[in-house]
Amino acid sequence: MKTIQLKMNGMGRYGDVSPFPMGDLEIELIGIPSYSGEFRFVAQCNGIKCAESTVSAAQNRVKIPRDKLTAGRFSCFVSHYSKGTEVKRFPVEDLLITELNASVSADPEIAEMSRRIAELERQAEEERKARVQTDTEAKEAIEYALDIALALVKFAFEDYRENVYLHGGSFEEFLQTYGIDLSKISAEKIKKIKGE
Repeated sequence: MKTIQLKMNGMGRYGDVSPFPMGDLEIELIGIPSYSGEFRFVAQCNGIKCAESTVSAAQNRVKIPRDKLTAGRFSCFVSHYSKGTEVKRFPVEDLLITELNASVSADPEIAEMSRRIAELERQAEEERKARVQTDTEAKEAIEYALDIALALVKFAFEDYRENVYLHGGSFEEFLQTYGIDLSKISAEKIKKIKGE
């Protein structure tokens, strides 16, 4: 037997939110108000009415035969009628019914959505960690390539300054001659290139 806790404001919830195997669906409705009027339990499976019965705080159990339930969405609610007019409706979270190899199981929708959200959060965290790892590796690769490029610039500057076949000159002239822009390089690295 499954219990459903009705709520005056908000959505009624199943007492046990774990998936469960299903035969006939027996439900106990907890929280039916004791004030006057008539209370009707209405259930639908995939939009087709499969049960309707009068309930009360004392007579709060309903049974839905297995043959009225098919894979899909099971929805139910309790309506309060006063003088033949519906005055309040107590909605209940849906059940997601799954049929596999001739066995049927049901899963309260809100709990199933909570599990999905938790799984998506876990996947997002794994992806974030992978991106951080990739970003770190990319940053290290860029720094390594920059170090190599600066080492080549240093070698070229030394050759420019000391090779008798080249003009020679200052570091600034070397940069201008070969169109090298080191404006984004730290002063410390520039000193290493110049051999200071």
